[in-house]
Amino acid sequence: MARLAPIALLAFAVTLACGGPAAPTATPPAPAATPTSLAPLASPTRLTPIPSPGAAIQPSLPAPRDAIDEKLLAWSTAWATVQRFSVEIETKDAAGMVYNRSIMRVVRPDRYHLTNLDLETRQPRTQTIVIGSKTWVKLAGSDRWESFDGQGAYDFGQAWNPDSLLKERAAGATHSFEQLAPETIDGVPCERWQIVSELPGAVTLTYSVWIAESDRLPRQIAYVQPDGLTQLQRYSYNQDFDIQPPQ
Repeated sequence: MARLAPIALLAFAVTLACGGPAAPTATPPAPAATPTSLAPLASPTRLTPIPSPGAAIQPSLPAPRDAIDEKLLAWSTAWATVQRFSVEIETKDAAGMVYNRSIMRVVRPDRYHLTNLDLETRQPRTQTIVIGSKTWVKLAGSDRWESFDGQGAYDFGQAWNPDSLLKERAAGATHSFEQLAPETIDGVPCERWQIVSELPGAVTLTYSVWIAESDRLPRQIAYVQPDGLTQLQRYSYNQDFDIQPPQ
């Protein structure tokens, strides 16, 4: 079966990147560090040729076969226009206790700045910048950025990729969709969808997405891991920022 939907991929990527305060190792974390039970969470395949930073990414997609495929195609078309976005991320353990808060800014296709926040002060604890094949990490209390060669574990710039769901459905993957009652997120009326992905090894992953009725872009994603870990992601757009190598 195809890999897990990119929605859940983002959840685990951020969790792995900033789940604890330990100092970085000599090299950025690699996909092999992903827990064994989550082997399907492979990094998304990078589109080629790679556009310049901030350029729209135009997917090549299979023809839709049903109403769900039509919906995914509409989401993909909207997402292809996004150049920059930011995500506020909150992760809770099975007991409902918050153990991570992060802010991620992305310039597509291959730049992101991830800030892991202290739970009490909300000040930066760890910062990570990835630009292409270069990674920089800065710890709290330090004025130095440590640089490493090699891409981080995941391409956050392609974290939400509805065209992957469309391609996976065409290839026979099992993703069920249920439309729930609409809700408003940050003043934006949204469709609400629950998506269930069946993975090898009898693993079922469930996540909900809130898609704005106006522009068909996600405003919120709620993800539930089988062991009870949950994560809430709040998306925002139209912000004027750039991501450059630290000085």
